[in-house]
Amino acid sequence: RDISLADLVPDLTAIAPAGAAAGVPMVVVWGCTAPALGMAPYKAHLQTIELEPEGRRMVEGVRRPCSKLGNRCRYKTPCIETVSAERISAAIFGLLS
Repeated sequence: RDISLADLVPDLTAIAPAGAAAGVPMVVVWGCTAPALGMAPYKAHLQTIELEPEGRRMVEGVRRPCSKLGNRCRYKTPCIETVSAERISAAIFGLLS
């Protein structure tokens, strides 16, 4: 099966769980929430890459999210904006190669 870019970069609200159910490797970009809060796609493909915000507060080695549902951010620069396009494209091309 050919993988398209749309398969790889989902909106977590619906596409990521559907991709996980279909067994598609994905790049999941986290903003103000975190997979540790139970928001990760259930049984995602083993090659799925999860990118979390850079430079945010760490508590006991775990990046502390702003909110469980990702509906608010405590930082002046929103968390999602700290995940660079370069990191996203590198993850995508890593899956495609």
